[in-house]
Amino acid sequence: MTSLTHGLAGYAIGKLVESKTSVSPKPNLLTGIATVSALIPDLDYFVSENLATHHQHLTHAPLTWFVSTGLLWLFGKVLHNNLITTISYGLGIGTISHMLMDTSDIAIGIAWLAPFSWKEYSF
Repeated sequence: MTSLTHGLAGYAIGKLVESKTSVSPKPNLLTGIATVSALIPDLDYFVSENLATHHQHLTHAPLTWFVSTGLLWLFGKVLHNNLITTISYGLGIGTISHMLMDTSDIAIGIAWLAPFSWKEYSF
């Protein structure tokens, strides 16, 4: 997948969630965070030897994003801070949409069980 497709998916899903819920304290905040977050996993491209190996870093491990999103959400709830909670929703939407889209890439796939197993799965 390309950065454009990841960003558009993050935008579309973020916009949909924002239009159906009231989680965002400011208009378009959730959408913006989801759009940017959909690009974050590909930051590993800058430390990879080539395009084929860039899915073998923790930024492409779904557990990384489940844990970081969950901790950020919990932090926002404990502090009763809607901004932090909204950031956690946007981070989760963007990064998980990225993982799902990369799983649909037949050539590469995603290591859904990383860091326990780096076997890549795709469909």
